[in-house]
Formats: sequence, C-alpha cells, structure tokens
Amino acid sequence: FILDGVLNYNNTPGAQTVPEPDVFRTIPAFSNLYDEMVADGYRGNFIATIGRQKDVPLMSVFNKKFAQADSPQFKTRDVTIQHMDIFGPQARADPYWPVYRHILHADVYGFYKVHPELKAVFVTDTVYLRGRETQWGALTPADSVTLTEDRLNFLKKTTDVLVSVLRDMAGHHATCKGADGFPSGFKQGLRLDGTLHLNANSRQNVSLVVNSIEARGFVQATLTSPSMTLELSGMFNPDEQQVALRYQEPHKIAPGPLTVTCTMIGKVLPFRSGLVYMGEMRGVCGEKMVFDQLGYQNFVLFNSQAVGTPDASTLPRGNATPVVLALMGGIAFTAAAAAIAFILYKQRVSGLPSTYWVMNENKA
Repeated sequence: FILDGVLNYNNTPGAQTVPEPDVFRTIPAFSNLYDEMVADGYRGNFIATIGRQKDVPLMSVFNKKFAQADSPQFKTRDVTIQHMDIFGPQARADPYWPVYRHILHADVYGFYKVHPELKAVFVTDTVYLRGRETQWGALTPADSVTLTEDRLNFLKKTTDVLVSVLRDMAGHHATCKGADGFPSGFKQGLRLDGTLHLNANSRQNVSLVVNSIEARGFVQATLTSPSMTLELSGMFNPDEQQVALRYQEPHKIAPGPLTVTCTMIGKVLPFRSGLVYMGEMRGVCGEKMVFDQLGYQNFVLFNSQAVGTPDASTLPRGNATPVVLALMGGIAFTAAAAAIAFILYKQRVSGLPSTYWVMNENKA
C-alpha cells in the first residue's frame, strides 16, 4: 500500500476534480466512479484506491474493511487500470493515456515502473485534484492545510483500516516463528559464495554476506561482484524457508542507461554441515548481470561448510553439486534443484513420528 496524501477531506460541493474529464468519463472502468462523483456534487469526501488488475484482490480487502469501519461519512472510491505495464508503449498508445499519465506524478510510480511484479495499491486523497484553502498553483512552502476535526478523523480512519488490513495479512502473532524458524547457521556474518553462468563465455563470481537479522525476520545483506557492491534488504519466511532480498534504492549505472533494480528470491536449505541459498536473481544486479531479457538468472550460493571451498576444481569428489547447479540453466537447473530439495526434505522428515503426517493432513 502506497499512501500519497490522505489528509485532505473536503466535503464542499465542487471541491473534487478529475483529470481530463472528457476522457475520464469515457473510460469503461472509470464511468461508474465519474457518475458517483457527479451525483454527489463533486465533493472531496472519499479516499481513492487505485491499482492494476493484479492489485484488485488487495484493493478489495482494503475497501471492504474501510466500509465496515466507523465514520461512514468517509468512503472509498476505487479505480482499476487495465494495463499491467501502464508506462509501456501499449499503454501510451491507449486513447485513455491522458488520464493514466497522471500516475507519473504519484509516489506509486516507482513500484509500477521499477518493480511491476509487486502488488501495489495507491491510496490517496487525489492530492492536487482536490481543492483546499489555497489554490494549488498558488501554494508556497509557508502554506499548510487546516487541521479540522473532519480531516483528522479522515486520516485516522484511513490509517486504522490500513493497520488492520496489514495485521490480518500478517496473521496472528502467535504463529510467528521468529528466530526459532531460521535454519541453523543462518545468522549475522554468514557468507555465501557462488558463480553465475551468464552465457557460454561469461561467468561472474558473487558473494552474499548477511549483515543483520532481526527476530521478526528482517534481513540485511551485501551482494558483491567484481563490478558492483549492493546493499540488499528483505524478509525471511520461516514457513517456506525463503529469503527475499531487494535493492531498495534504484539508481543509474553511469554513464549508460541501466538502472539497478536487483532482486534475489530463494530458499535457504541445510546441506551437509552448511547452508545453500538457491533461487532466482532478477532485474539489473550489475553491469554484466542484466537479466531483463531472460527474465531471471538461477543462482546457488553456499558457505564453506556446505562444500569446503567455492572453487569447483579443488573440491573433493562428490562435493561440487552446488557449483554444478550454479552453472546450469532452465529445465536442468529446476530438475536438479528439485532433486536436492527432495533429498533434503526426506532427510529432514525421516526421523519424525507418524503423528507429524496426521497433523499436516489436518492442516491441509
């Protein structure tokens, strides 16, 4: 959820405007919203929720909980954008682009543009499309919105509902595994190494060092390659044994046009006496690590206890499996990774009592 302006409640008739009204009212997905605003006298008495088709389930959860909350005079109005890539050539050629382009000025822009795979709901009072005490074009740094009781209650309802939605999504606190859910050895200072096979003639050695881990699962790490060092952060999911790391502040790689948008998502599994982190790397993680065209790059990183050494040529016989996996791609990687995961899973559950299986059947 991206909140961009959630304070300006203005119930004055005519306070609310829409971008490009002649176009806005002809968009099928927006026509009901336009009719509702006309019937209500263009009052700025709602919070707008905006998203793409993939964001609708998340948006619906927020809207439903908002409708159930107190203070019914505050309502939501939702807008669904039909294009997944609303900044691509198809969207720009759409006759409704004059309306869609207003998203370019919103805080949600970075999520839709840089990380389109993420679900992102834009929650806003529509900012400059809603009137306030001073005309938007005449505002100066000294101007501030008047804090009326209605506006404070409007803000309170929006934030209370959002907190409630996030709590529901996170689950009951009693189900959180915390530090007990981390694999043994997954801790601050852990270093994982590997070699990415980028193409037939190019390989890239990379290292990932875990800088910090919080009990609630927040992880900070440093990804190092010969061309770049990136500070990543993300979350550990104990149920899936999965770590999702992301570069938080995209920036240009001078002097070229590339923008760093690195993401690593994979499982952390015990292997021999160490750990293996295996999954997919996406986006731009360095000058030579650009995965936009292929979509992703498989990776397998491991610590010294898992294989003895990151150099496959010096490994004892039988210890080079993770290195071989790191050089594989496509179906071969998937099959081999699945085989290792299955072996690790069988090793993990072989000693469990039969009641374990009953519990999982009940859970399903």
